[in-house]
Amino acid sequence: MSSPQSLSYQGRILKSDGSPLDFNNVSFLFEITSSDGTCVLYREQKDAVNMQNSNGVFDVSIGNGSRLFPTGPVFSLSDVFVNGVSHACAGSGSWMAASIADRQLKVQFHDGSGWRIISPANVIRSVPFSYTAYSAQKIADKTLNDLLLKNAVPGTACAAGQVISWDGNSFTCVTDAGGAGVITDILAGTGISATGTDSKTVSLTNTTVTPGAYGSATQVPAITVDAQGRLTNASSVSISGVTPGGFASGDLSGSYPAPTVQKIQGTSVSSTTPSAVGQVLRYQTSQWTPAFLGLADIKSIVSPFGGAFASATCSAAESLYYQSATDTFKCQSLSIDASQITAGVIDSARLPASAMLWQDAGTGRIHYDAGNVGIGTASPSYKLDVSGEANAQKICIAGDCRSSWPAAGSASTTPLVSRLEASDISTGAYPATTEFSPDLNIATLNTLGGANLAADRVDIPSDGVYLLEAQATFCPQTTHYSVVKINVNGAFAQSSTMPIAQGCQTTTTSITKSLTVGDKVTMTLYDSQNGPTGGLHRIALTVIKLNSAGTTVLGDADGNTKIEVERSTNDDTLRLVTAGTDRMTVLSNGKVGIGTATPAAALDVNGAVKLGTAISCDATAEGSMRYNSTRKLMEFCNGSEWALLNPPQPTVFHRLMNAKWICDNGVHSLTPTYTADRCDYTVISTGQKLTQIPLTTAGQLSATGTYHLKIRYHQGILTADNDIAIGISDGTTVVVFQRYDSANNMLGLWNTTTETATYGFPATGHSNNPTTSSNWETLHMDLILKNGNIWASTKVEGNVTPARGFMPTALNLNNALKLIFWGNDINESYGIYSIEVSIVRDE
Repeated sequence: MSSPQSLSYQGRILKSDGSPLDFNNVSFLFEITSSDGTCVLYREQKDAVNMQNSNGVFDVSIGNGSRLFPTGPVFSLSDVFVNGVSHACAGSGSWMAASIADRQLKVQFHDGSGWRIISPANVIRSVPFSYTAYSAQKIADKTLNDLLLKNAVPGTACAAGQVISWDGNSFTCVTDAGGAGVITDILAGTGISATGTDSKTVSLTNTTVTPGAYGSATQVPAITVDAQGRLTNASSVSISGVTPGGFASGDLSGSYPAPTVQKIQGTSVSSTTPSAVGQVLRYQTSQWTPAFLGLADIKSIVSPFGGAFASATCSAAESLYYQSATDTFKCQSLSIDASQITAGVIDSARLPASAMLWQDAGTGRIHYDAGNVGIGTASPSYKLDVSGEANAQKICIAGDCRSSWPAAGSASTTPLVSRLEASDISTGAYPATTEFSPDLNIATLNTLGGANLAADRVDIPSDGVYLLEAQATFCPQTTHYSVVKINVNGAFAQSSTMPIAQGCQTTTTSITKSLTVGDKVTMTLYDSQNGPTGGLHRIALTVIKLNSAGTTVLGDADGNTKIEVERSTNDDTLRLVTAGTDRMTVLSNGKVGIGTATPAAALDVNGAVKLGTAISCDATAEGSMRYNSTRKLMEFCNGSEWALLNPPQPTVFHRLMNAKWICDNGVHSLTPTYTADRCDYTVISTGQKLTQIPLTTAGQLSATGTYHLKIRYHQGILTADNDIAIGISDGTTVVVFQRYDSANNMLGLWNTTTETATYGFPATGHSNNPTTSSNWETLHMDLILKNGNIWASTKVEGNVTPARGFMPTALNLNNALKLIFWGNDINESYGIYSIEVSIVRDE
């Protein structure tokens, strides 16, 4: 009998803190190597080894896992231990095993977080089974069927010319047919014919196989052989063999069946992917790189002078063309007929001087100068400057095209009739008058302070209702009275009296009055002093024709687009109307509404507001907003520079994990169960770790940075007592929040500890008996991480008592961070619905 075809490997695994490995999905990787450890003779991986509750002890067989090498179908583990033969090594090469050569066993295991090496390697020694080991049934690579017992051959040596032959019972010495012996007869078997009497001719009988060649580049020959070794059938079969495997070499890298072309003729190929049609692999410096072929690439392989290129470069007024007759590239001058120019703009600098002057019978009529066109003038100052009369069927201004000039006050149009205004009037006394009272001075519009107005009165162009308004701005040194008076045809119509204190103030009066064509409107000013000591700075007389309702309207011919002052009498509202719809409203309190008739703020916009890009930002623009079209962001002016309205905070980490993700991807200390959209755990020992979830990788955060970490933990309570501890760990230190169950009047407390498999819940004086075991809760944790210090705040939806804390120098943020969850007591159950974590860098 032979030995079993597997080896036993036993041991115990303890972590660095002395606790045993407790994981339900451990993998082992075994390698049997040459005595010096350089040649891997056998590689096997054993997965799904359950070491939970094993106290770290394992017993794994070698020879029953997934064999990774050798990959051939005919192989036994015992073949590795055969000495005196050459063995293939994994990767490449071979090893000749001496007759007494040892073997080494190298072992690795995966504990759920990474591969660990068991060092040093073990030397494989003999065991009792080796007395009848499988390798003892062979001599080198020969099996028992290849061997012959010594006592089975004739005891007496055969004579010269004899050979050993089996006669059906034993081996005997017989005369060789090529020696002195004589074959008396030949009996022909199946498929063989023997002819002749004194001498025999032996020949093969023909079969049904058609003579010819079988197989090709894509086919292999398939043959049938009978018991006598004859071919009885032959055909060609298409190749559908096994996909090639193994490591590629030479200019190829990776593994078959999909190796990567790493080089061409020993030169590296760039990892950059071609980005456009027409690119080729082009040798540049030390590697092949995707690029377009340029003219320089062609010129570099030919002589630029007298060869394929007539000259080194073409001038700015020449283009390159290929001449097939001479098989060369040449330069030619650009020559374009005017008929070939059908679109585009020609730079004026390229036009001849004569093109700047349009002529009629040799005399200049139309002139072009710096983008302006002059008719009748050689130096136009505007885009179109006409010196003389112009005639047109229509005149258009900003899209408003008219075939005739509108008459003032005609039809439904109600324009501003006139506005007379003067400013910066010289100071001084005005002639005294007894018109109003002995101590008042009077000045009329046409003589006041020597003001040079375009006109001294307003002539009413048509019958109707008009709004008349007079204004004057005084800057007195003492308190006094001023009067602004409106006169119609020389008679008093309206006046206003008010006390004027020191400083500039404006006196205004207005009246709505029915007037007829030809009426004349003037204004008169009165002052209680002998001329305003500080001077008269501004006067104005405004006349506007109103509509039939007595309100001011400035609009188009059909009346659906207009500026309307007071839709009803004394409503003190200004409206802008287009296409019959109110677009903008200004209330009496100064509030402006766009898209709304009832603005609630100084500016109330019902709809989107589009801002353009402003340039300057200084004290005068402070508080302004703009849209930065380059950055695609809104900005405001702080008085010195444009700053973002709401600067984005860079998110370092964000993950929303549902129950299925947690069950499938968490690094569990307890095996969870996924049910009813929950990932459920049941504690089997006090303070036991439930699971841990990786957050950041080492180096992702700066040890001296500032970060805002938010955790949203949604749990369903499955038992009546289920305190939980949630920790943020850097691999050594953990900042822990201990959450009491929902019956407590206290949310929990913050603590620091070291990362361990268990967590000691401090004793509290709070009750752990909630009224129901089916309630659920959502826990919110906010942490500020700065230089390793932590400011923490926690709340539960519906719980009014938050928990806050400050943990100085608690974590090394440069390490990989992870979440850890511990349960409190035996048989307590926890159902996790979701966990959301985000980490934002504080700018």
